[in-house]
Amino acid sequence: MTNTGSNHQGCPACGTGNISHWEELGTYICDTCSYVYDPEDSSSDIPDSLSESETETGSEADEQIDWQDHVAVKDHSEANLVEILSQSEKFSDELELTHDQEIRTAEVLTDAWKTNFMHGRNKTDTIAAALYTVSREEGQSIPPGIISRVVGTEKQSIKNTQQKLTEHLSIDLDTPTPDEYVPSVCRELGLPTEIQDHAIELLSEERPRGGNPVGIAAAGIYVVCDQKNINLTLREVAAIVNMTKETVWRQKSKIIDD
Repeated sequence: MTNTGSNHQGCPACGTGNISHWEELGTYICDTCSYVYDPEDSSSDIPDSLSESETETGSEADEQIDWQDHVAVKDHSEANLVEILSQSEKFSDELELTHDQEIRTAEVLTDAWKTNFMHGRNKTDTIAAALYTVSREEGQSIPPGIISRVVGTEKQSIKNTQQKLTEHLSIDLDTPTPDEYVPSVCRELGLPTEIQDHAIELLSEERPRGGNPVGIAAAGIYVVCDQKNINLTLREVAAIVNMTKETVWRQKSKIIDD
């Protein structure tokens, strides 16, 4: 979403010029009153909730209005999409996605909405699935367990929805490798870059065959921390990726045995 500044005429609802452009939707949103409109569509009427008394300039117009109460769109589903994209942006920030990843996630969600993928589906699961998909596309995979904790949904629901989403949108993803998950896990654990680099190096040399790549990544990080005398318990690293410590232990044993 980009701010149009002075290159776009004022909001038809409140008259202010603080307008942002949702490129994915082809619509404009007023940052002052949250009115959503298509400048090419003359049928977009100003809603009753933005009556003449409310759209006059002054202290009332300067107040931040809850867009959920006053958003004006062509239909209810478009309002839902605006809310979904807003939630996606919030979660992207919490997961420390790059700006390009945030934009790509919005594109995936918009495509899913336009093709009716979200019809009858849990919106939070779809947002989480899109976030996981984009992280996989970039080769900077974020474990579903971490996403589930941030978004507030089940890890398995994310994986199931992500599989259906990529099939629906014909998104091809390579099979993730354990080292792809290492940076995000180390970031969640607050570990230094040195540990991240050593864990990636270890896994590239001693990667066990089979097993969950997230569990292998967690095990590799644990092994390196143990070698560097960094206080990290098996329970702590397992909790971060939403796995049992027994699962991580099995992968650790494979790395050491190899």
